[in-house]
Amino acid sequence: MNKVKTFINISCISLLILLSNCGLFEKKFPPNGTFCNVLTKPFSCIEIQFAEKKIVFSQEEAYQLEVVSRVEYYYQNKASEKIQMLVTSENRVQLSDGRFFLRKKVKK
Repeated sequence: MNKVKTFINISCISLLILLSNCGLFEKKFPPNGTFCNVLTKPFSCIEIQFAEKKIVFSQEEAYQLEVVSRVEYYYQNKASEKIQMLVTSENRVQLSDGRFFLRKKVKK
């Protein structure tokens, strides 16, 4: 019985060590980049700077992002509406106003 308890304790400690090193709890932002709405012709693109907490639609239209989590952000548009931005993956961004953007590939 003692050996079983020891095994369980060692297993729990090992699991905690593994989970703490997996990056799940890191405060890391997605990489900055240009995202384009491919559902419109011509494509409309936005520049998102996650570390600086900024979203840029054009030279005149830039907004500060309010960070809720690594995947959820908010900003207020010109009409003072609060728009939610979800980072569904490193390459996809969805806005609560129905727009969907994909990361523009950088040609090497």
